[in-house]
Amino acid sequence: MKMKNIFFALAMIATFTAFAQNGKIAILSPSDFNQKIKTEKGIILDVRTPGEFKKGHLKGARLLDIFSDAFETEINKMDKNTTYYVYCQSGGRSGEATELMHKKGFKVVYDLDGGFGRWKSQNLPFEQ
Repeated sequence: MKMKNIFFALAMIATFTAFAQNGKIAILSPSDFNQKIKTEKGIILDVRTPGEFKKGHLKGARLLDIFSDAFETEINKMDKNTTYYVYCQSGGRSGEATELMHKKGFKVVYDLDGGFGRWKSQNLPFEQ
């Protein structure tokens, strides 16, 4: 096994161990994310910009722009025991948001793999 592969495996083990101890972040495919929001109560967070949100968003989503100066303040006000479903356009910003939430002690956070772009490409429902 190459050293890079060993390092990657150790990093993944450490990451999953930390998540198991302090709550969990799961990256879900659009179909799995859609199923979860239908069956498990939680808050859907769209961390894109207001302009992106206006072009289309998941039904019931709350806009919380990650680039806003108030983003972290708003995160700090949220209930850490509530389940959160987080997405952005392609997965980068939601990854940052879910990592921040994890560090702040949120218990259950789901991240939409591929973001809203992948959601739309799979013809899943959204509103404008």
